[in-house]
Amino acid sequence: MKSGNDNWIEAEVGTTVELGDTLRAGDDSRAVVTFFEGSTIELEAGTEVEVTELGIAEDTGSTIIRLKQVIGNTVSRVKKLADADSVYEIETPTAIAAVRGSIMFVRVREDGATAVGNSEGSVSVTAQGQEVLLPEGTYSNVEPGQAPTAPKQGIGPPALAISKTADREIACVGDTITYTYLVTNTGGTPLSDISITDDKTGSTTDNGSAVLDIGQTWEFSATYMVSAADPNILVNTAVVSGTDAEGQVVTAQASASVTIIRAGMLLTKTAEPAEVYDDDTVTYTYVVTNNGNTALSGITVSDDRIWEIGSGGELNIGESWELTATYTVSEEDNSPLENTATASGSDALGNIVSVEASASVTILRPDIALTKTADADEVEEGDTITYTYTVTNPGNVPLSGIAVNDNRAGATAYQSGDSDGDGKLDVGEAWVFTATYTVSYSDSSPIINVATASGSDSLGRVVTAEATASVDITSDEQPGPGFTVTITSPQDGATVITRTLTVTGMVNDLAVTVATININGSSHAISVSGGYFSTEENVSAGPNTITVSATNVQLVTASDTVTIDVQIPTYGIRIELTWDKDDTDMDAHLVRPGGEVWDGTDDCHWLNPNPDWGIIEVSNDNPSLDQDNRVGLGPENITLQQPYEEGTYQLFIHYFDDHDNGSSVATVRIWIDDVLVAIFVKEMAPDELWECALIDWPSGEVSPGNGS
Repeated sequence: MKSGNDNWIEAEVGTTVELGDTLRAGDDSRAVVTFFEGSTIELEAGTEVEVTELGIAEDTGSTIIRLKQVIGNTVSRVKKLADADSVYEIETPTAIAAVRGSIMFVRVREDGATAVGNSEGSVSVTAQGQEVLLPEGTYSNVEPGQAPTAPKQGIGPPALAISKTADREIACVGDTITYTYLVTNTGGTPLSDISITDDKTGSTTDNGSAVLDIGQTWEFSATYMVSAADPNILVNTAVVSGTDAEGQVVTAQASASVTIIRAGMLLTKTAEPAEVYDDDTVTYTYVVTNNGNTALSGITVSDDRIWEIGSGGELNIGESWELTATYTVSEEDNSPLENTATASGSDALGNIVSVEASASVTILRPDIALTKTADADEVEEGDTITYTYTVTNPGNVPLSGIAVNDNRAGATAYQSGDSDGDGKLDVGEAWVFTATYTVSYSDSSPIINVATASGSDSLGRVVTAEATASVDITSDEQPGPGFTVTITSPQDGATVITRTLTVTGMVNDLAVTVATININGSSHAISVSGGYFSTEENVSAGPNTITVSATNVQLVTASDTVTIDVQIPTYGIRIELTWDKDDTDMDAHLVRPGGEVWDGTDDCHWLNPNPDWGIIEVSNDNPSLDQDNRVGLGPENITLQQPYEEGTYQLFIHYFDDHDNGSSVATVRIWIDDVLVAIFVKEMAPDELWECALIDWPSGEVSPGNGS
């Protein structure tokens, strides 16, 4: 800093120093000043010196150099002074050091304490009015407010410096850090017993040279393995000590800092929905979080069923990424469906961290099985048959709402099987139901009746199963020679090319008003009037066996059977409605997906028997009602050969007019692709509207409606 100026300027080689200038050596630099008469002063790092007097006396030619040293270390190499009036002095906050042609060391601490040493020649130090002459190879200390000490051996007080470095800036738990220590004798006297104590690595002692000479530097090293208990910023301090010839111990310390990275990753995985069926789609959500103290790069997330989910760049500390993926359940998958995701990434040192997370989805495979037995193989009219129904669960989930209905015996009564009392048909349980039926004169032999068991899983899907039993009817009486039933149309062995046909015939007993028609094991009552019967019936593709039987007042039963070949296409949906009370009128209503009952377009019924639900000018994708039977026992048939619309079709039954005959029992049979899949039976009150069944298309699954 130039005299009269408060701003520091950077000195260069050859910069002229003038009276009043102040020189300062930076923390990482040193400077040498050569005076006009050849003497030099060397400023070590951190030293500040002001030139207070500089020149040559005009009258005597004496040289005068006076300096003020505020702090730091200097080495003065002074040419032999020209005469007794020549001066080379350094003033410090506590003393004045003078030299006459020698090498002098001056050290000033922050508190002003001063040490002056004489390497060779003549040096003196003055403080508090007392001057001490220093022989060569001695020094003196001056504390603030004190006189100089007596000369001591050495050219300055003992001092040590230490620097400490680590071989890395970042490390992980388990890594080994190598520390290097550089110990320098910065004082004015040799030191022995050099040792280093590190608060992490322990003690290190030099086993080579016995003495650390002035200005000499020794190198030490030690290692430390990072432990889990270490902080994220690992700072450890080394303390070096040495002893001078007079037994004075001096120390210095240095620290080094290493960042300990702890890579951490958290992965969560969830599945939606938690319960699925085969062919359903599961959506998985993955959340990857960096819960460590260092960023992670090269992030990848994979799944052992879906493979790679995603990858990306850098996942910062505390940051979370969310990814999704889907999986379609197949029949080959086991339940529960468990799959594991893996997330991985690399920390700043290239170490890979990975975590796993799993999710479980229950695959519902509901199923129900039914067996049915009768307590007799042969019965007579008036006998009571007891049927036993055993319902089991061959699926993999419990079923609720278990019901068993019989097309002849009606509702059944639960007997036993719910071992845990939870009201659910568990896997492995077998529930037993019973029902009774009294044989009547109108029954034809054998009595074949169909039972349907139903139940639903936790998501509401309904499963059904059917079982039949056959019981023969025996009688001591034989039909009288004059009592016969004859089918006049169709002819036995005939080929039919329509689904709906008229079955006609004769009963030669005018007192008979009711007969039973049985087509392929499915039977219902028909009216007989004046010895004749005529009924519109639906048949299935392939062979059809048609039996009409009747019983007279003498309880004699007669029957006639024909077999026909029906050559028609298979129908997707076929519905048959019959009821058990004559002179009443029931109507079937089939409602398209999303439609409403009674709607002029959406509802196929007696007012709208053939609506156009499909492609224009194509007939086989439209429903068709064959007849509106208003005073008989049915049947009414609705057929839909090739359903065009997908979704849920609703089937309603309306008790249109009882003609003052009261309630009647409706029986509904549903075929899917000409296979009988469901039978529903309900006693209905006049003008009651019954939501009988729901038909899902294209799966063909039939489930009870809200009114069943």
